[in-house]
Amino acid sequence: MWRPLTAIILLLAQFIGTSSLAAPSSEIAEGSSAYLPFVARSWTAAEVVVTANDWDDFGYPSYYWIYGYVRSPIDRPLYSVAVDIDVAIQSYPPEGPLPPPVTNVIRVSPALTATLPGQINPFSFNLTLGKASASIGEARTAAGTAIEPRGETYHPLTVVAWTYADAILSGTIRNDSGWPLHKARVVVAELAKCSWREAELAATTLQPGQETTFDRAYSERCLGDDLIVVGQGATLP
Repeated sequence: MWRPLTAIILLLAQFIGTSSLAAPSSEIAEGSSAYLPFVARSWTAAEVVVTANDWDDFGYPSYYWIYGYVRSPIDRPLYSVAVDIDVAIQSYPPEGPLPPPVTNVIRVSPALTATLPGQINPFSFNLTLGKASASIGEARTAAGTAIEPRGETYHPLTVVAWTYADAILSGTIRNDSGWPLHKARVVVAELAKCSWREAELAATTLQPGQETTFDRAYSERCLGDDLIVVGQGATLP
């Protein structure tokens, strides 16, 4: 009767001693659990809206385009936003059967540095092909973060007014943020017809309440109901 009991005590002592005195191992045994520090992801997906996806075939060459905008789905700005676009290209060899189309992923950046809440940020992609055809497919957000890498804070600029005359689109913007804004930019886009274009500003640093003018050579073909003018500037860290 004492021998089995003694054996059990010896086995328990051996197990406890081995567990408490064993040196730490760099390997985790199969079936074990390890808990690592939690790291929050800073990546945030922007919403992508496609406003035009079309093509014109004049025989040679052919023109393809996709236009749209991104916007922030949260109440904070997004930075470093990128849009991936699927483009399938069908080449036409001089002779022989047609090869299968090749799909490429084209990455584009929207016009403005920051995608601000309540402000749309246009993007565009254009393609010209000769002895080939294309099909532009899905556009989707590929990158974006709520952290500005340089520590700057961006604010929208108020578009006071704009006019179009003699192939020039011009207007006035104002800083209503309450802070001095630097790196002021204004872009123009007809979301259904043309790529976005950047305007030239008379001043790129604006004090609170200050106005400045902008202008841009612009084709009359690109005027329409979907024309937008948007701008923003940054407070420096």
